[in-house]
Formats: sequence, C-alpha cells, structure tokens
Amino acid sequence: MIYDKNDILFHVGPRALDAGRSYQRQGRVRRYENGGNSISAEVKGSERRPYSQDIKITSIATGRTTIRSVCSCPVGEGCKHVAAVLLEGLTRKSTVNASAKPDVPVETEESQTGKAIAPELPARLGSWLNALEEACQLGSEEYPKAQRQRIVYVLAPQTRHDGGVPRLELDIQTTRLLKDGSLADNARPYDARNALQSPSPAKYLRPSDFRIFRKIMSARGRYDPYNSPFADDEGLELLEDILATGRARWLGVDGPALSLGPARPGRIVWDLGDGAEMRPRLDVGEGLLALNAAPPVYVDAEDGLIGAIDLGLAAKLAFGLVGAPPVPVEHAALLAQRMAQKLPGLAALAPPTPAPPVLFKEPPRFVLRLMRGQLPTANSASPYYSYGREEPTEPVGLARVVFRYGPVDVEVTEPNETLTRLHDGGLIKIRRNRRAEGAALKMLHANGFVEARKMRPRVPNQHAPDFLPDEATEFAWRPLSRPAAPGKTRVEHRGRPGFSDPLARCPRRCGRPYSRELRDRLARARTRRQN
Repeated sequence: MIYDKNDILFHVGPRALDAGRSYQRQGRVRRYENGGNSISAEVKGSERRPYSQDIKITSIATGRTTIRSVCSCPVGEGCKHVAAVLLEGLTRKSTVNASAKPDVPVETEESQTGKAIAPELPARLGSWLNALEEACQLGSEEYPKAQRQRIVYVLAPQTRHDGGVPRLELDIQTTRLLKDGSLADNARPYDARNALQSPSPAKYLRPSDFRIFRKIMSARGRYDPYNSPFADDEGLELLEDILATGRARWLGVDGPALSLGPARPGRIVWDLGDGAEMRPRLDVGEGLLALNAAPPVYVDAEDGLIGAIDLGLAAKLAFGLVGAPPVPVEHAALLAQRMAQKLPGLAALAPPTPAPPVLFKEPPRFVLRLMRGQLPTANSASPYYSYGREEPTEPVGLARVVFRYGPVDVEVTEPNETLTRLHDGGLIKIRRNRRAEGAALKMLHANGFVEARKMRPRVPNQHAPDFLPDEATEFAWRPLSRPAAPGKTRVEHRGRPGFSDPLARCPRRCGRPYSRELRDRLARARTRRQN
C-alpha cells in the first residue's frame, strides 16, 4: 500500500488536509487497522461518538494511486477525518522504516519472489493522473458505489396568509440512500450557498446539483435567499432540471417521487369568500392541486406528476396575476375599470362586478359570548422567565362582546364604520350604530364588568378586548342571567364540553363546579324570575 502526502492532498483538498493534520497531531485517531490495501479507523470529531472510516488504496502498474474513502460524518468522504487517518498511516510507516522516502519504490511481496517490479511515476505525475481521474468522476452524474449520501429536492405548497393560491416552494434536503433503495427519514436541510462558496464542497454533489444551485441563487437574489426560486422567468426550466435528477419528492424525502407531466390548460376564476373579498383561483381539473409559479403548475400526487398550467399568458405575467391580493367587493368595479384602461389585454381576466349589496337598517343586538381562556396567573409578578420555561397560566372565565347586525356578527375591535359581508349568496351592507353599541358597553360596565387587560397582567392579545367581572365572588356572573329587553341582549356560551349552562360552573373560579347548595339556590331564584 503506497501513497504519499500528494495523494492525500489531491483526495481531500488543502483545507481538509490542514484540519486532518491537526486532528492527527492531537491524537484523535482512536482506532487504526491496516488491512493491506484497506484501512479501517475511527476518529474523534465534534460529535459524542467517533466517526468511522473505510479507506481503500489501489496502486496499479502505471504508478497511479487511487484512494477511495467513506466516512460516517456529514461530509461522507474525502473529509478531514479521512485525512487524519491517512496521515496516521504515514506516521506509523515512517516509524517502522525511518529511512523510507516517498519517491523511492518500496519492494512488494511480488518483488521478493523474484518477479519484476513495475516502474512507478514520480509523485507529481502520479498526482496529476489522480487529478484527471477525480475530474472524470466529479463530471459524471453516476454515484460511486461507496457513496450513499444524496441531495433531495422537496417540493411543497407555501400557504398564503390571505388565502390566495399557494406558491410552489423548494426545500433542499440531504440524507442517505439505504440498502433497499429508499431514503433515510432523518434528513436535514442543505444550504446551496455552501456548495457554491466552499473551496472543497461535499463529494456527493453531482454536476446537476451545482447547475441547479446556481439557478436557485440567481432566482432568489443575493439579498433575499428565501424567496421562491420558481417566480423567475426561468422557473419552469429550473423545475425541469430538478425533476431530471430523479431526486425530486413531494412534501418530504419520504414522499412520492415526482416527474414531469404534460402541460394542461387552465383558467382563472374569482371566488367570493367570507369577508366579502374576491380571490383568484386556478381551475385545472378535479383532483389536481394548482400552485402559483412562473408559469403556474399542477401537482398530481397519486401519479407523481407535476407540470405547467397553460393560461395563454407569459410565465411572469401569469405568476403576477394569480398572485393577486384579495379584492374587496366594493372595489371590484373600480379595479375592473382600471385594468381595462391600463391593461386592455387582461380586461377579460378582471374580477367580475357583483350585484349591489342590500342595506341592513335594523339596530344591532348585544351579544355576550361566555368562554374560558388561559391567562397568566394573577399572582405572577415578573413577566420574565428562564429559558425553556413557560409562564404559568390558569383557566379564567371571559365575556366577549359582539354586536349582531342581522346575520353578521361584528366584534368590538372592528375599526370600520361600514361593512360589506356575504350572506346566502348575496351581499349585505351594514352601517354601524355607534350610539347603540356604546349604550350596550355602558350597561356592561354598570353590571361590574371591566376589560380583561385592566384586571389581569400580560393578557394575551386574543383576549385583550374580552371582559372580566370586577368581583372575585361566585355571584359576579349572575347579572348575565337576568332577563333583558326582548331582541336587545343575548348571552351565548362557547367553551369546552360541560359548559352548556353559563351558570352551571363559575368561570371566575377557573371553571370549578358550584356547590350543590349554591346550585339549588340559583335554580330556585331562576324559577322565581321566570314565573
């Protein structure tokens, strides 16, 4: 087994060689077994358990020395751990034979039997040939048999917070190929910038990976590395390159493999949803998931296909149109008018103008929704807690104010004076009655209820507008059970199972049941009021 430092340098690169030299000098090579043409070793790295290495060294008649290595570290091969093992071998060899020189041929077992020793090239020529061989391997899409690490391109939808058409998103993962041909589920993210910026990138990367990485970085831009790479004009070309690797998966590394499907015709449909807002939707056929990209794509998860949706538009234009924000119905007519003026070719794709809304004129109905929420404990003094510990909370009864205008509930935090909402396929318009709403809030305050944020420390935002009784007694919620004027006040209970009757449990006492005597007293009082 003949190799020198030049062979190590070519196999692992200068940075890994320097790091391996430090590891070898620090005595991190914990196990070293020389099997002639192979080395089995273990090196203590940054993890708790040492990494294991399997190295094969082959010398042929032309004088070339070929090194093949596999390491259990994330790099996988040609790493600093392999360099440390190879340097350890040279150190042990020089200890046994201090007079040996790298360029002087060492007699093999064949030479001792009288057979002719094959001539060897100088170290510089041998390293040059090794470099050519390595370049051939790196330029091939085929993986060496010993290389099990893989780059996997995971495609998934990116949900929009406004409910629009999801975008096609890419997540690059790295994992190992198992013996049965499946991928290990303990994948981890891989940053494409590492491969493009590192002088010695991972050995398991193929030429197609570098081409894909460069296109991703070009599409995302230097200052927005997490932007969708499929929003560029070359989005479809990038998708085709990813699918050509055979390593594209849907939703996860254990998801179905994806291949390129045929282009399908589609159309843009505007749907009227809750909140009286119109959102674009891609209609591409039943059972297919439509995602926004440049151009938009469909996904057939059952058949493992992903392909372009033909809208008859340029890719970037289709991406922008499908990605439109929600359009309030009161602005739909004006938007269609402006699109006809500025973009006459897209006038047919503007949102349709719905029928005029019906004005609702009746006064609101005051509604209290009783619920139980988790609030910070009343006796917690400091808002700061040690890392890994959550602030202690307790269940507390709350009352939420809602103003009911016909079929529409308007919460007290709603800032708009005029609202347009969808109901039974049509639109209704509401002009809020601030005088009636203010009178209802005064009545609530007069019954001893105060905003939760004024009663308890650090109330979460979702409960900041809710109300609490200003008394900590079991009778604090009794005013809510008194009959009010018909059609003006309503008490509703929305909470966990077992809270169907708002007086069956005391919300202010964290949901604990009333005593039997107190329940009987409340029941008798309620019967007298009804009679």
